[in-house]
Amino acid sequence: MAQFYAGVQGSSGMVTCQGSKRSGMNAHIHGWSVGIEVECQFDGEHDIISVFQTGGSNGEEPRKLIGFVTDAPDSEADLLEA
Repeated sequence: MAQFYAGVQGSSGMVTCQGSKRSGMNAHIHGWSVGIEVECQFDGEHDIISVFQTGGSNGEEPRKLIGFVTDAPDSEADLLEA
């Protein structure tokens, strides 16, 4: 079973992807001037999924951390907003 699993649907239908503990998983969805990137990582003990706002296809804005979620029981919060 994959550590990470993603699915996205567009005009061509649904596509899926798997990521391992070693490979992690990165994804992006964006319009021309705004977008989101998601990074999934395994830190050796816990899953960490970070969400970033981007400048979209034209890339005029720098990437900005919106927040992250983790399955670590001792984390300060499941979602930390920047």
